Order: sequence, then C-alpha cells, then structure tokens
Amino acid sequence: NIILIALRGNLKSIGSTTSASTAISREEAVTPHPYGRTTVPVSMIIEASVPEFSGSGDGQVSNLTVSKVTSNAIELSWMAETGSYDYFIIKYRSELGAEDETEFSMPGDVLTSELKGLSPSTPYKITLSGISGGRLSEPLSIIAATGI
Repeated sequence: NIILIALRGNLKSIGSTTSASTAISREEAVTPHPYGRTTVPVSMIIEASVPEFSGSGDGQVSNLTVSKVTSNAIELSWMAETGSYDYFIIKYRSELGAEDETEFSMPGDVLTSELKGLSPSTPYKITLSGISGGRLSEPLSIIAATGI
C-alpha cells in the first residue's frame, strides 16, 4: 500500500493506493520547510492510481497528485466532495523562471486535468483551487517535472 500525502498549510490530507511507478529526476528543487530548506527530487511519481473515493470528507480540495508524466505533459488528479465546487482553477509555471504563469479552469465535477505543451525536463509549480459560490478554497500546490 502506498500512502499519498498532500500538504495545505499546516493541514495534511492522506490517501492510499496499491500501485505506482516512480522515477527520480536528474534535477532537484529546493522546497521551503518549517525548519529550513529541504532539497527533494522534483519528479517522483510518474504514474499512480488514486483512491477510489471522490472526497476527503471535509468538503475541501485535497490530494493533488501527479498521475502521469511525459516529456511534454503532466496529468493531475485531486479529490473533492461531489458537488462542493462550481469549478477549479489550475495555475502553473516553469520553476526555471522563463515563462509566465498559465491559468485555466475545469468544471466542478471533473477531478483530473492534463497540462499539455510543456517543455521537456522542466520542473513546474502547479496550484489548484476550488471555487464555490464565488469563494476561493485554500490552494494546493505541488512541483512536478516533465520527462526527458
């Protein structure tokens, strides 16, 4: 059993799966940590199945996960209570600083998305927020890298 953990501020959401493929990127990213800076591989999960339920039980968006990576695309999945959100906003940008941030939306009943047309071997910061009644949820963020 593989445990998937999404951090949102000081809150932690946990899900599990039984299968995943992993790969370590040659590049590394430095992420902030309450006790200093931590260096971690930017592309750990290339493919993973997600838990077979659609929400975390608290009405919040949770478990933003990279479910597939290619040289020019990153597929995402997340969890949210069915009917809790009108739509989701996904923002992403290269961690190399060469590109502007891209933003698009997904319907509230869709819990997956694919970012296409990305540059190979590039880390991206991806942020997901839910919109319900004009209110923005607390955003979830991850860093994922495209393949070679």
